[in-house]
Amino acid sequence: MQRNLESASEGSDYKQISYLKLHFQCLREPTKLVGGIVNDMWEVITPEGIIIARFYPAFFQKKFAHEVWILRECEKFNFPTPRIILAEKNEYETPVIVYRKIEGDNLQNCLTSLASEDIVSILLSVSTLFIKAAELISISHVGYLHETSYKGTVQQYLFYSMDHFCHIIHQASLLERQTIAYSWSLFNQMLDNLDISNPQVTYNDFSLKNILVSSRKLSGIIDWEFISGAHFYLAHGNLVLKNRLESSWPVISDFLGYFSREEQRLIRIFGVYRGFELLSYMPTTVLYPNLGKRQAKVSFLQSSIISILRDLNYSR
Repeated sequence: MQRNLESASEGSDYKQISYLKLHFQCLREPTKLVGGIVNDMWEVITPEGIIIARFYPAFFQKKFAHEVWILRECEKFNFPTPRIILAEKNEYETPVIVYRKIEGDNLQNCLTSLASEDIVSILLSVSTLFIKAAELISISHVGYLHETSYKGTVQQYLFYSMDHFCHIIHQASLLERQTIAYSWSLFNQMLDNLDISNPQVTYNDFSLKNILVSSRKLSGIIDWEFISGAHFYLAHGNLVLKNRLESSWPVISDFLGYFSREEQRLIRIFGVYRGFELLSYMPTTVLYPNLGKRQAKVSFLQSSIISILRDLNYSR
């Protein structure tokens, strides 16, 4: 959704335009790319090139700080991530981060124009980058960086989190008891065999829309605000969850074929974990004030979880 901001004369739009014009030489009026309850994002054309400005909600101070940290860490290793040119949490009334626009379209929009082998190659490049990030970027925090670090191991954190998700889902009757029990059993078996001694940088929003592509190659990875210290394959689980019921699933399945059977099983179980996490947010989330949209999201998550469980030999 785009709209020219020339007519914006009051409210947050006007304030954000004024802030951008004060700090940057705008060759034309900034264009609003995203507007909602999470953040506002603008595209600004300057003599030096196109920049993206992201205005966080005031309560996102920690998410802002940790996204700035991870992007600067990624830049040290020349990862294809946004390059920060301004990060300010005090001058404006909410945190602001400005970075150079990465050329390319998101992979979701390129599915019909790219060959399957190109898509798989791009996803493998992303996976390799996540492995490198886990190896090169040191992190001691367990759990989401914007939350208090869990005082225990990664395994204990995952156990505690899944137990919490299961409790909420059971109380809200969002899944059948049998489904919850089977998922809990699978997850515990996985944890018993999970070999991880220290938390790893984990990108929790691995999805096709966050992968940028140019000339059939990976050009960038965006939206790093929900970083955690966990296991990097949790990112792959999110990719499975988001695509299991979509037309994109065959190419995602081809991508998974490059992993061992044990790794594929781990990734799918992490997909179930991620599904339980998102489903547990539904009773209290403010992201879906429209009840119809909220129910559609609940139904999607329920069906996606069941489909992944069936891949893991669940019968219901």
